[in-house]
Amino acid sequence: MPAKLEPGKKLKRLIKVYGIEGDVEVSMSHEGLTFRVPRTRLVLTATWPDVVEKASCTPDNVPCFLAGEPMKFLQHEVAKVQKRKNKKCEQGSR
Repeated sequence: MPAKLEPGKKLKRLIKVYGIEGDVEVSMSHEGLTFRVPRTRLVLTATWPDVVEKASCTPDNVPCFLAGEPMKFLQHEVAKVQKRKNKKCEQGSR
């Protein structure tokens, strides 16, 4: 059964984020989201209106053909990373 977000309570999960060593703790509440890296001072908090606003705009560094297409952008970036990784493996095996 999925967890239910009740008023005054928080849901917490540990996730992996590319480029950050170790896990990132995500807390979800009625107020918004909080991302925290355990054993550090790194914390990012956003209210739900901020989350919706940020999710609905395209950052400046996204190619124009991927504007407004967050899933295609993520797939494009993953493909680039995978290509670099494969190329690095090929160079290492020579």
